Formats: sequence, structure tokens, C-alpha cells
Amino acid sequence: MLAKFKTFLYKSIQNKKLNVFGVFLLLSFMILVITKLSKKYTQSLSFDLTYVNVPENAVISSGKQPTLDITLTALGFNLLPYYLYDRTLSIDFESDVSLIQDQYIWIANKQQHDLESVFGNSIVIESIEQDSLKFSFETLEIKRVPIRLNSNITYASGYDISQDLEIIPDSVNVVGAKNDIDSIQELFTNSLSLNNINVDINTIIGIKLPDSIIDVKLMHDKVAVKGKVEKFTEGTIDIPISIINLPSDITINYFPKSVSVSYYVSLNNYNSVKDLDFQVVCDFKQTKTAQRLFFTPQLTKKPEVVKSARIKQGKIEYIIIE
Repeated sequence: MLAKFKTFLYKSIQNKKLNVFGVFLLLSFMILVITKLSKKYTQSLSFDLTYVNVPENAVISSGKQPTLDITLTALGFNLLPYYLYDRTLSIDFESDVSLIQDQYIWIANKQQHDLESVFGNSIVIESIEQDSLKFSFETLEIKRVPIRLNSNITYASGYDISQDLEIIPDSVNVVGAKNDIDSIQELFTNSLSLNNINVDINTIIGIKLPDSIIDVKLMHDKVAVKGKVEKFTEGTIDIPISIINLPSDITINYFPKSVSVSYYVSLNNYNSVKDLDFQVVCDFKQTKTAQRLFFTPQLTKKPEVVKSARIKQGKIEYIIIE
């Protein structure tokens, strides 16, 4: 079947009569199009608007985007581009509008000359449907909001971050209408995902604006994220127990007198950890409230270089000595 079609196509191409007919058909169509486009037409076209040179301290209120409906007369050739491409006109807020009370006003009869220069001499503006356009606006305000890191970071075995990750800068100025920025209490970064990390973190990441927030600008849209990654180890140390809130007329005996505290620290700081840097207390007041004969030890102090620490023993028994 395919071979027969190829044969037919080849013979048709070789057929001079068919070639001549096709050329005349194409020429006839082109002449018809040229004839049509050479005539004058009057058409009403709708143009979308773009804003330029809007004052920095103002934002045009969001809402239905206004359009400008203009009736034009021109040759078909001159009107054709407006059917093939987007129809947009620019409103220059420095020269095309006037500020009247709390609105910018665009007045058609004042701007018709400028529009005529946009369309050129080959197109005649017959009429503009809108006598004027009104643009409500709000004065911009600035608000400083904190930036929170959205991260998912895993570290290689035996490694960890020595201190909390640092965001530089840790806050950003948001610029917008008061109603828009009042609801912004904090902003998050884009997601930062790092796996099996064993070196210092130093990267740049963008700030994410919620999809529901429009017409708001950021003074900067990126932050640096930095953190020192070190090799960590676990240590254990015995810490004596201190009894607090014990009435002066009560004597107790408790056991054990000390507890083991395990702690997580970087290798660089391991030798600097001392038992005096920790404090473990048992509160006698809590036992009377709960009517029990044992303490629950609490770790109330640990050195700053220790990332985390926990008491291995959960109960300290005691007796009251008469």
C-alpha cells in the first residue's frame, strides 16, 4: 500500500498539468488575500494594559485588570498584527496619569495624541470607549520579619553541627501595602536538603514567599546559611547530687549520692569538659507534692560546648531520718 502511494505521488509531481494547476491555485489565493488586506476596515479592539514608572512608594490595588477598548480604521495589512500578537498598551505613571485624591486618573482625550503616535500615521483612532481609567493605589510600608530555615540535613556517622546553623541576614525587609504585610510574621527559606555531611556548611538559598501573598517585594531574596561541622563523640561523667528545698528540720539519707551523665561533644572540646560544669539537683518539694519516696534527678546545668546531655539514672531513693 505504501509503495503504491509513493508511486502515485511521484507520478503526480511529474505531471506538468498538475503543477501548473497548483501554481495558479496558490497565486489566486495570494491575490485574494492581498486584495482583502488592501481594503480599509474599521474594527473595535480590546487592549490589555501594562504599568510603567509606578512610584516606588505606591502599589496599584489588585483587582480586575482594566482594558482599553479602541475603535481603529486602517488597511487590513496594518490591523493584521493586532490579531496575530498580544494587544498591550503601556500606561506611564509619570506622564500619562494625574493624581487626584487617592486615585491615579487616565483621561482619554488628553492621551489620544500619545496613542496616535503609538499606532502611527497608518492607523486612525475613531473612538475610545472609556472616557477615563481610575487606578486605586495603596502607599507602601516596610516591615522587618525574621527568616526561618526550612532544612532537612543528615550528617555522616560521627559528625554533627557544633552550633545552630546561622542565617545571614536573619531577617528581611518586606515592602508592600499595610494590609498585605500585616499578616506576615515570618518567612521561610526554600527547602535545604543535604545528606551525609562531614564538612562545614556554607551555601546560599532563596527566601520563599507564600503563594497567597502577591504585590509584596523583598529587599533581598536570598540568605547565606553557615554552620561548623565537627567530629563528635560521647562521654560519661559522674556528677554529685544536690538536694534543694529541704526544710531545715528534716534530715534525709539518699542513694546513690551521684549519677552518671552521658554527654555529646565535639572531639575538639572533649578534654575541656569538667564535672564542675554540670549540676544535678533533686527537689524535695516535688516529692511532698507527689507523695513519693524517691527523687527524679534533674540536669540543671551543662557546659556550652556540650551539644546534649542526659542522666542515666531516673530515680534517687531516700529515707527521712528521725
